[in-house]
Amino acid sequence: MESCCQAQQPSRVQWVAAVKPWGFALLFNVRPGEISLHPGPNGEHSVVRWQAPKSCTVIVKGTFGVGDGGSVTVRVRHNATELFGAANTPKDEPFSLERNVKKDDTIDFDVGAGQNGWGGCNTPLDAEIVVK
Repeated sequence: MESCCQAQQPSRVQWVAAVKPWGFALLFNVRPGEISLHPGPNGEHSVVRWQAPKSCTVIVKGTFGVGDGGSVTVRVRHNATELFGAANTPKDEPFSLERNVKKDDTIDFDVGAGQNGWGGCNTPLDAEIVVK
């Protein structure tokens, strides 16, 4: 089977804008290399999307982390199919999934508000997509 990506390195989903782990990132438990996701006040979800460059088998693994302490609803989806989910969770939520994807399929990492609303819902995401 041909590789989904030219390089043998995993596709990292990461926040590359911050060079130093300081400021708000430290306040909300976001470590270097992670993305900070936060839902909006009107039911909006925060979503990071990866799109398959070609058909292949991938391993999707990572953790939705505890941010600033609120409960959140987290999901990993392949196109419209939910592969992993946890509702109203106040704790780390690790996931590891294997999936066959076709060219232009999407993998979404989704964070929505928990039962206490959208305040305090900052959620660090550390994820990678590895071609099998």
